[in-house]
Amino acid sequence: MNCRLKLYEFMQNIDRALERIRHSETFNDYQYGNTTPVYSTHLTSLEKHAATNYTRNVFFLVRDEIKEEASFSICNYIQDVDRYTYTLKRFGYENLTWTTCLIPSANVFNARANCLRPQVFLVATHSV
Repeated sequence: MNCRLKLYEFMQNIDRALERIRHSETFNDYQYGNTTPVYSTHLTSLEKHAATNYTRNVFFLVRDEIKEEASFSICNYIQDVDRYTYTLKRFGYENLTWTTCLIPSANVFNARANCLRPQVFLVATHSV
């Protein structure tokens, strides 16, 4: 934008910008209400839930996360009194495993990655 605009030119630019925003919102509302995305993961029910409750942009973020997590498989599962422990492997990474621990009573989820190099590890805490 030019710094030396007259007031009416400035107002015209603001009106054009607001019109673009309105048009974009109208298009997004139409897409959300009248179209259905193509479900492409193995968790179709989760995708349907995301498609009906979120906007398309958020739906695509959720679908990307599902696709990323689909490459993991459970190698081992241990259920103790108050915790569930899973050992996961990612396809193509035989020497790398993730051990996750879920404690439902405390709403705690811990994850740790193990590989050939002991100095490489990941500890993440997430409230479920």
